[in-house]
Amino acid sequence: MSNQFSAVQRLGFVLLVAAVATVGLAAIGGAQTSDYETNGTVELTNSTEPITVSVDWNESAASTDSATVTFENETAAANAGDVTGDLESETLNGTVLNLSTVHPAGSYDVALNQSEAGTVSVASSAIADDGTVDLSGETSGNLTTDDTVDSLTFSADTLYTDSISADAGNTTDAEYNQTGTVLELGNEYRVVVTGPDSAIDSASIEDSSGFLGGVFPSGGGDLGGGMLAGLAVIGLAVIGAAVYTMRD
Repeated sequence: MSNQFSAVQRLGFVLLVAAVATVGLAAIGGAQTSDYETNGTVELTNSTEPITVSVDWNESAASTDSATVTFENETAAANAGDVTGDLESETLNGTVLNLSTVHPAGSYDVALNQSEAGTVSVASSAIADDGTVDLSGETSGNLTTDDTVDSLTFSADTLYTDSISADAGNTTDAEYNQTGTVLELGNEYRVVVTGPDSAIDSASIEDSSGFLGGVFPSGGGDLGGGMLAGLAVIGLAVIGAAVYTMRD
């Protein structure tokens, strides 16, 4: 009976190890199939321009592959998301929205409780210096007077975008400055580089002062969080199996 019970225990443990290892492999697979992304913050000045984006392509990159480079206002990018706390009042003054804080270079989605208009989109540039904007001028839908704001979200505008074509096994560079773009001196920008991780080994964002902005990768050739987690889970499964075997 003892031997039979031990055999059942062994079988159960083997199945458990297999299940844990499967979870680890799934985590690695998820990390490898995600898109590559990295971003950095740069300030455009006479001493820092041009901004250089470099993309290292692996040998399997196809001629049709490319990386997308986008520029957003850094303040706008940092405040993207739920900003309901920026409301001066959660109730409209008639049809006028009142904000205590207005973020630049982006747009707001105002979700209303009763109005037929539902959610009204408002560009930050349409909001007056005192933080007010009449929503009746921002939508063709009907508004309920003194309606309640259910939620307020903010998203950063894409100020400039570019595409960098793949060159298998090589590195391609692109430079950006105020000439030929909408970028302005004295402003901080969030630069984001995205592309297929099957083609991109790494990417970096650097200004002329030597600042390297490509420090937040996701996916790509790096050991991202998903891959590291998967390897850790598999490692624990192997160690557990070894310890159990040594006990017997």
